[in-house]
Amino acid sequence: MKHDSAKNAGPSEAQIRQILSSSEGKQLIELLSKGGAGALQQAAEAYKKGDASTAEQILTPLVQSPEAAALLKKINKK
Repeated sequence: MKHDSAKNAGPSEAQIRQILSSSEGKQLIELLSKGGAGALQQAAEAYKKGDASTAEQILTPLVQSPEAAALLKKINKK
């Protein structure tokens, strides 16, 4: 089924936009931008090219702060 394979590939563009437009998403972007705007841009570019693994590697250090972890937890509950 097409939907299942898309699910395994990661969130859709619509899902990402919905997350990023939420209050928690906006707070997370602000937090990540303060911690490394260049890294955030690199991760976005890697993800656009279909390289989710590289995007994850770039973002991992940025999302390990307690603040980012709390926001991610809230986002994942939605």
